Amino acid sequence: MGQIEFPSEPNWQPLQLLVPDEEIRSQFMFMGTYLTAEDEGAARIELYKHQSSRLYLNADAEGNCYVYDEANAARGENPYRKIIRRDSLGRLFAFGQG
Repeated sequence: MGQIEFPSEPNWQPLQLLVPDEEIRSQFMFMGTYLTAEDEGAARIELYKHQSSRLYLNADAEGNCYVYDEANAARGENPYRKIIRRDSLGRLFAFGQG
């Protein structure tokens, strides 16, 4: 299984790729980087949290989105599961509109 790192400098590149609007991007906090294990492909998943909704947007450098999966974590597997970008962004930006 991988590990979470807390770099001294945030990596905003994946967020910039997914959220081009600077005003909206400013509503996110950088929470850390999840590094998957070598046998899982050695991906870097950047973890961002939206300030008002408290929902996460987790993304890699290619713009792939991930969701935290408690069942995977409980089995000792990679806790971040790739999801469709549209679903990740839709869930995040639909918050508070209904």
